[in-house]
Amino acid sequence: MNQHNKFIFSPLSDILAESFSALECIGNGIETYPLYDYIMQSTFIKMSGAQEQKIKIIIWELANNDFDYRYALLSKNSHRNYSSYKEKQEAYCELVSQIEINDSSKFKVCNISVDKKKILESTYLHSIFNIDILSSDRNKYEKYEEFWKEINTNHFLQENSKLFSCNKLESLYKEHLYKNRNRIAHNTKCYQHNLPTFNVLQSENYDNENYFIWFSVLILIDHIFMELYKVYLENLEIKKFFKRL
Repeated sequence: MNQHNKFIFSPLSDILAESFSALECIGNGIETYPLYDYIMQSTFIKMSGAQEQKIKIIIWELANNDFDYRYALLSKNSHRNYSSYKEKQEAYCELVSQIEINDSSKFKVCNISVDKKKILESTYLHSIFNIDILSSDRNKYEKYEEFWKEINTNHFLQENSKLFSCNKLESLYKEHLYKNRNRIAHNTKCYQHNLPTFNVLQSENYDNENYFIWFSVLILIDHIFMELYKVYLENLEIKKFFKRL
């Protein structure tokens, strides 16, 4: 396994587990309140940044193995950051397309041999860190649990052309996760622009302004790309084997 593959198959949940392990040494009392927002912001931006780099590496690995694809990629757009939903969707479709090229049968994402129930279980935050340290925002965590219980195995790895087969997840990424990624990454919070309006604060959708939900969404996307990249590597090796015969 080369160094790129080692990074690609390192789950984002490791970053989350490391960040929250730092809180365990200070207990779960009032002393966690000042640290809460700093920990959440830094963990969120680390996870989103790592995911963007991972997708860039996957796309470049595809380009290294298919020169026609490389030419098309560089001619079309070589400056994608893979932070927006649209760019992640494009990367997903390009990865699926490369699997189709190397697959002798008609490839369908829904038919890959993967335990989607296990993937979904791995996105639940209680399986990653000790939730008892979250006394500073227990209400947000409860809202997260309500939201995530509605996500099921029919919402991902279902269609060749869709990252999520669920409008709820797609909308959450576009309207909440991505906007907050930009606010934190570009430090727009420091001068009070691009923040949620009063209408947003009053709406039911404000519950989606929730780091815990965003963490699980990023972890789910991470697993989707890891599983599809495994399929891509397997098919590539089979193709290379038959070429040597």
